[in-house]
Amino acid sequence: MGLLTDKRTSEVSDWMKYDSKLSVLLDDTHADLLGKSRLAQEILESELLELLIVHFQQSPSAARSHLRKIVVGPELRRWHAFKTLELFYSDLAAVAVNAAHAEQAKKFVLLGDQAKRHLLATGIGYVNNPLPAPDVPSLQSVESPGISRVLRARIAFVSAAGELSGASELFVLDVSDSHSFLIGPVKLLPGASGWNLYIGAEESHLKLANGSPLSDNETITVTADLPQANSPAAPEFGQEAQLFWLADKAIWR
Repeated sequence: MGLLTDKRTSEVSDWMKYDSKLSVLLDDTHADLLGKSRLAQEILESELLELLIVHFQQSPSAARSHLRKIVVGPELRRWHAFKTLELFYSDLAAVAVNAAHAEQAKKFVLLGDQAKRHLLATGIGYVNNPLPAPDVPSLQSVESPGISRVLRARIAFVSAAGELSGASELFVLDVSDSHSFLIGPVKLLPGASGWNLYIGAEESHLKLANGSPLSDNETITVTADLPQANSPAAPEFGQEAQLFWLADKAIWR
């Protein structure tokens, strides 16, 4: 799980889980679903800010600071996914004047309200020392003999306590035509003591490419023979919530 402010509260796989015909509609309509996701993110952040101020009686400045500490758990992920789908179908209904799309929008409004109520009932999770997700690192292609292969990759920050941040956006490394990639150095954000690289042939099967966390001035060279067969699989990215805003107090998990 990452942070709310990592801006990846839910993703395509989440949306498809709740609406299996989504891919067909996207092909037919060319709708901007990612744009709806960004708008849903803005709406959720505004609503959460209001909740912290009104429901949890925080000052506006404290609430804005605390927004950066919120961890994306299952309830928050569902809320964002339903809001994204609500906006998507509302747009389709308005453009095509389609009653079926309007009904879908209403369905996701109700599901979104349920997810929001469940989030309040179970608590808004957060951490005291948030570790933001990194950006995609700098990449430099260099000549290197070897086999041709296309790899998928992400990086993540590591804290001194061993906590892992949310992952960067996925990036592709085409180690073909006798080329390898030099990755880094990576500027560490506050709270990070190092960074890890995770690579693999498929996004769902990434493995750790480095031994110990790399420092801000270190680089790593990716060749087609990485990752090693015995490399550990990528763990669940992101920090676990340590505290929860529940009613008028924070509770330990």
